Amino acid sequence: MAASGVEKSSKKKTEKKLAAREEAKLLAGFMGVMNNMRKQLLLQCTSAVCGNAFKSFLAWPLC
Repeated sequence: MAASGVEKSSKKKTEKKLAAREEAKLLAGFMGVMNNMRKQLLLQCTSAVCGNAFKSFLAWPLC
């Protein structure tokens, strides 16, 4: 038996929600890795060593 238009629409919405949720998880994980790398750089790098080269990189907001 063929699915009705409402069932197809509902299935599509569910698939989109699942895809969006998965994408958000991946993005959150990536942002976490980037923030950890940034924090490690802050710990390793003093202003005497880095100078002005990293000021814009270090100015990124923590998420």
